[in-house]
Amino acid sequence: MHRRSFVARSSAVLSVLTLTAVSAHATTVRFETVLGDIDVQLFDTATPQTVANFLAYATGCDYNDTMFHRSATLQNGSPFVLQGGGFNYDGSGETDPNNFRKITSRGDIPNEPGISNTRGTIAMAKLGGNPDSATSQFFFNLGDNAAGLDDNNGGFTVFGQVLGDGMDVVDAFAALPTFNFGPGAFGELPLRDFDDTDVFNKPIDDSNLALIHGIHAIDDNTDSSFLSDLDLAALNTLLTATAEPATAGLDPADALNTSADPQFAQQASASSSSSNASAQVVPEPGTAAIALTFTAGLLHRRRRNA
Repeated sequence: MHRRSFVARSSAVLSVLTLTAVSAHATTVRFETVLGDIDVQLFDTATPQTVANFLAYATGCDYNDTMFHRSATLQNGSPFVLQGGGFNYDGSGETDPNNFRKITSRGDIPNEPGISNTRGTIAMAKLGGNPDSATSQFFFNLGDNAAGLDDNNGGFTVFGQVLGDGMDVVDAFAALPTFNFGPGAFGELPLRDFDDTDVFNKPIDDSNLALIHGIHAIDDNTDSSFLSDLDLAALNTLLTATAEPATAGLDPADALNTSADPQFAQQASASSSSSNASAQVVPEPGTAAIALTFTAGLLHRRRRNA
């Protein structure tokens, strides 16, 4: 290759990257949680509709006093995801967490895959077998989940990246012991100051839950620093993405009313008759859920080792 040609091509690539960086609008939000703050830089340009949807819930205070309701591991015991954005805590204790109020859905949003589900990214949860079913629920990737999530169910939409020491807080939540409260959303509920002896006689309240006090924007200035965190596939998404307006006409009364099967499979099954709805993130076929046993008419919830 002639030097002039190489220089010209390099300049062209640099120009494209510069233009992309200048035009990329990277909102930063802060999760205020019971264990500390988690700052997340959102990928406004690459996933515009997903970010707009997430910010609608955040600015509408829908995420205030919610919880991380699922802390999941893979079959080999490796940390998988920490999931939230589904349920509110109203200040009263509940012996059965399935009674916690669901966040009202603002409607399904289109899938926007392309950025890899690597450790430290945040993505949208959705129903099995329906790529365009994400609503309010999100999850943090606790490990490199690219192989399981980038192509599964149309690919899970990554729309942000944890900044600074925020993963220390995420990991602290993931290290909490989890408890199985039966089929539905609370099969892997992380709890603080809670043990097996508390399951049938202690209401779950703000001293136990993995609470998110609120999520709000702390910086909505144009910033290109997140480009260095993306792989080539994500960079290609940035270069080709068109910033479409957020989906309009979402019906706030259109609540998600299905519940994923607690037994993991390649595609989660759902039952529309359940009142305990939760979008699911499904890691791999054959992953065993915590066993449920019935003794003397009582459902025993067995804790997973943290």
